Amino acid sequence: MGRLKLFDWIRGEGGLAPWKSDYTGSDYGRKYGWWVYLEDDRVGVLDYRVWDWDSQFWHLYRFSSLCGDFDQLRLEGDIWASEEISLMSRYSPEFMTRGCLISERQEGLVAVRSALIPEEVFREAHQKYSALVSEGVAQS
Repeated sequence: MGRLKLFDWIRGEGGLAPWKSDYTGSDYGRKYGWWVYLEDDRVGVLDYRVWDWDSQFWHLYRFSSLCGDFDQLRLEGDIWASEEISLMSRYSPEFMTRGCLISERQEGLVAVRSALIPEEVFREAHQKYSALVSEGVAQS
């Protein structure tokens, strides 16, 4: 797809489609953060901090535990490398991902690689959210 065709496809009527602007502006949904699950239990939250420029492809998040048990597990081994860890998008709770590379960098700060919301999933979530704003149920 040529540069002009790509631009026309991204641009909605009257300019960049609002969902697309939010998608790229939120670093493909990363800036909304993630819920952390250990097996089926929500054990923590990741709040976006910054893209780690030096190591590329890694994004830094502040980790907050929602249960003491998970804090204990973190001390006993490399829980972040476990297949039992999954991330649920805080923007689009229908989306959950496993197999992301996650590494604890320092106390309370983790680096995550390969976690982003797929474009179609983000667009659907944005449409639902926009409808709620229009109905006065949510704030923009």
